[in-house]
Parts: sequence; C-alpha cells; structure tokens
Amino acid sequence: MLNFKTISGVVSNLQFSTETSGSMNKGSGSVHTKQTATFRLDGRSVVIKLPERPDIAEGERVTVVGEEKKGMFKALVMRNDATNVIFTLPAWQFYLFGGVMLLLGIMTLIIILGIFVIPVALFIIFQGYRYAHAVKILEAHPALLPAGKAD
Repeated sequence: MLNFKTISGVVSNLQFSTETSGSMNKGSGSVHTKQTATFRLDGRSVVIKLPERPDIAEGERVTVVGEEKKGMFKALVMRNDATNVIFTLPAWQFYLFGGVMLLLGIMTLIIILGIFVIPVALFIIFQGYRYAHAVKILEAHPALLPAGKAD
C-alpha cells in the first residue's frame, strides 16, 4: 500500500520558499507557516514541506524518502547525511489530532455528524502512519558519506 522510494545524492539548485495559510476574523484566528525546499538530487526534482527551514546547502549529500508524483519527487522525510539530522513533520501530531477527531466523530454519530468526521479523522491518522513509516525507512538506510570520509 505504501510505495515509498529512497533516493540519495548531492543537492543542487536549492531554493526555499514560505507557504502561509490560515484565516483571521475580528482579531482572532490562526495562521500556519510551512517552509518548502525544492532542489535537484543528482538531476531529479525534489520538494519537501516542513515546519522549519531544513539545514541543507548546495553540494551536500542528502537522503530522502517519498513518492514520485507528476515528475516531481515529493519527499516526506529528509536526512542531511553530513550532519545525520532528519527533517520531517512529527507523526505524533497527526495521531493526536486524528485521535481527538475520531473521538468527536464517535460521540457525534448520534446526530449523524460523525459520519463525516470519522473518515477525515482516519485519513489524518493514516497520514501520521505514512510519516512514521517513512522515518523508519530512512533510519534503516545507511547515510552515504562523501568520498574520503569515514566513521
């Protein structure tokens, strides 16, 4: 069901952008910001969206896990092989939010609202599972060190 691929390579054409979304109404509301990194990994186009800007630079070796979609590799997790730091969205947030929504959906089944809330909650929980699974794949994949370096 999860068809993740792992690719490693040297970063080139690195670009960062910021995505802001949310709403404000009469002085209250919420705004969410995501950092998007797009780059080429040995000639392949890669994009990853994270809560904070990842610490990667041109010429560094990274490993990413994700899916190929419309010619673009959409990474869920990324590791900077030089620093061994993993960048991803935390799966526990999906599990927590999805679990709360699932409970609300079950409680509101009596008024039929739960029929619409439960599938959304299950989808959110599944997204958390996808991120957690991608991290496990990345952790099992050895970091490739630049030529001339050894542990």
